[in-house]
Amino acid sequence: MYGIVFLVVKDLIIKKLGEDKWRDLLVAVGLENDFEALQNYSDEDMFSLIETAASVLGVPEVDVVEVVGYWSPMYFKSGPFGKLFDMIGHKSLGEILQNVNALHDHIKETSFPEFQKPNIRVSQMKEYSFYVHYTPGNQKRGVKLIGYFPGFIKGLGEMHLNLKNLVVKQKKYLAKDGEDVFYVKWAKSSPNSSIEEPKLSFTHGIPATTLSTIFPFHLVFNKRFEIVQFGRSISKLVPSLCKGSLLSSLFTLIAPKNASFESFKSLLKTTRTDPLTLELVAGHSSAKDSTVKVQIKGQLEGIERDSLALFVCSPLVKTADLAHKLGLELSDFAVHDPTKDLLFMAEFTEALKLDGKVKTNTAASGGCPYAVNQQQEGNHVPMGNNNNNNY
Repeated sequence: MYGIVFLVVKDLIIKKLGEDKWRDLLVAVGLENDFEALQNYSDEDMFSLIETAASVLGVPEVDVVEVVGYWSPMYFKSGPFGKLFDMIGHKSLGEILQNVNALHDHIKETSFPEFQKPNIRVSQMKEYSFYVHYTPGNQKRGVKLIGYFPGFIKGLGEMHLNLKNLVVKQKKYLAKDGEDVFYVKWAKSSPNSSIEEPKLSFTHGIPATTLSTIFPFHLVFNKRFEIVQFGRSISKLVPSLCKGSLLSSLFTLIAPKNASFESFKSLLKTTRTDPLTLELVAGHSSAKDSTVKVQIKGQLEGIERDSLALFVCSPLVKTADLAHKLGLELSDFAVHDPTKDLLFMAEFTEALKLDGKVKTNTAASGGCPYAVNQQQEGNHVPMGNNNNNNY
């Protein structure tokens, strides 16, 4: 369990009961006072901390866990992660929960591949209520800390959005696929509970050739899951792709967890608030090595008048080595696609490491690999006011 959860407990105890209580609690459990937000700690240490706090306060453990969950949004908002927390939105509680889930995905994909991330899915979203499906990243942790997520929802709704009479009721406990299901509702008079969408006017469609340029990996398929159109670059990734190909013969569904190719309408509904991730069936990718796994991820939107679905996506390519194996070049990606920037950054940093050009301490160069390299070559690099945004 990451240290940030321990820091939430620390902040809660100190602000509500004082520093002496926090020190006494640490002594009772046998823990040190220092925790690093992104360092991993034993789950058992957290379980002992919760158990001891419940015993000292004379309340059930689940109540302590729920209060910790409730306090978490306030800590995240006021602490070092405040700016990142604000980016999850202020529009609606359901949308915010989906953004939290997307943030977890991003953290796992880009920074902490070992992160046992929970999965959050919102369904049946209405103006003043919705259902939320929660799968803990670790089942034992999910059972022991069962009150954390409903507390987190309440904290988000009441403290972040000022929702009134917020109710979070658990409907299913670790049901199918280990999901907890909660029903969430609030008072109609709450501020921010119903925000009017901006009125947009569309008078121009996008020609297929332009769509292929902007989204070169896109797919369009009908309600029978037959592919009727595709972008200029995805055919390089999937050489066997042609009009009429069945989506299910080329790809398997990875996420959302409960999505399937059984129903066109159901797939559109399931992916309304979640990105869609597909993995190429072995033998269909451009890679000569059949063991190379290739995934594409993006947004699925229904085109109702034609009973079609548009999947705007991009391959999950994190290294130049993988791109080479797939026969992909930078020109195959759209101009706006951040994949190119990520590939440049990853490969440049790796090249410098292999060449022995990167030092552990980059503070003097503002943390910029280019500046480190230039300084090691003996070149002067003007650093301005040493602000990391200067390069």
